[in-house]
Amino acid sequence: MTTVAETAPTTTGAALFAASRAELAAALTTVGMAVSPRPAVPVLAGVLLESDGTDLMVRGYDFETAVSVRLEGAAVAPGRLLVNHAELSKLLKALVKGLSKREADRARVRVRAEDAASATVEVAGTTVPLELLPLEDYPDLPAEPPLLARADRTHLAGECQRVLRACGSDDTLPMLAGVKLDPGPDGLTLATTDRYRIAVGHVGAHVEEERIPADGVLAPGRLVGRVLAKLDADQVRIGHAAEGLTEVVSLAAGAVTVVMRTIPAEFPAYSRFLPHSAAATVVADRAALLAQITRAAAVLEAKGHRANPVMVTVADGAVTAAPQLAEGTDRVRTPALEADVTGIDEPLCVGLGPRFVVDALESFTGQTVTLHLQAPTKPVLLTDTPKGISDPTAFRHLLMPIRLS
Repeated sequence: MTTVAETAPTTTGAALFAASRAELAAALTTVGMAVSPRPAVPVLAGVLLESDGTDLMVRGYDFETAVSVRLEGAAVAPGRLLVNHAELSKLLKALVKGLSKREADRARVRVRAEDAASATVEVAGTTVPLELLPLEDYPDLPAEPPLLARADRTHLAGECQRVLRACGSDDTLPMLAGVKLDPGPDGLTLATTDRYRIAVGHVGAHVEEERIPADGVLAPGRLVGRVLAKLDADQVRIGHAAEGLTEVVSLAAGAVTVVMRTIPAEFPAYSRFLPHSAAATVVADRAALLAQITRAAAVLEAKGHRANPVMVTVADGAVTAAPQLAEGTDRVRTPALEADVTGIDEPLCVGLGPRFVVDALESFTGQTVTLHLQAPTKPVLLTDTPKGISDPTAFRHLLMPIRLS
């Protein structure tokens, strides 16, 4: 795999860089995504400070993820130091105790190499020693792979957060912990599933069509969400490369570049589970329906019936949500919510997991939400509008039903 180039060794006694405490602390927090607090290899607890004489690169790597943050104009002299990430992060907090937040953030941080085994860090006039880790033991970091697509950061981050609500966390099924990225000529489709629900979103993007992988890209879902939250430039560069058994995907914007290994597993063929038509369609006020389902979920919690579903009943011109209790369900009364209902001749009731349906409704932002129903034992699809069921660029959230007793 291509690796980042090395810079010259650090000159003993020379300051490697000078940066504000706030920007260095922020860089260390971002790089911390790739630094294990208890690594199997001791040097992986380190953060690599790499200077070309102009800019400072702050890097972390854990063999799965490599994070680099560029601090422009922060370098004083070319060189490389490997320091303990946790120690430097804690010292940046300790050395500004007693200062106001404004003074602490603006304080200058200088790191100097004293000899081959030690360095010093100076903040607000105080200098303390800083232990160095052996550079020769630190692994080569992967370089940013070739460009696959460019997308608007705000749109990509927002759509990713929507689909991540359905991302799994079962360690025995690693493919369910991923977000599937399917690039196409019209943009990028994102999908997640935990077996009980499927969320699919779409982002307009400029895609390098000749580089589209046949099976898409399966990236670590939660990590992608955390990375996108750290990016602050308008555009995100999405890179991808597959060399032998190693496949990586990258997200880069502004000063931050993250290269991560993909998940080596086959993601479910989610598109075959998404319906393109429905027997019944319900358009309801999203906030009102969410409030009623939230109350029903709270009743189930209070009664100790956490595993029970919420019953969503659709009738002519109305929808209701009520908890299914162990006993006395027939005595539960909830107000009917006005809805635009089509395709129903008699009441239809479907059971849904309380947490899942709340997650689904919260992932939408419009005033109304559309439920597409087939039968009590068939999945329920949620979209923004009735036409969303047949629109491949629309956000869709599919919920598996719970059989009602």
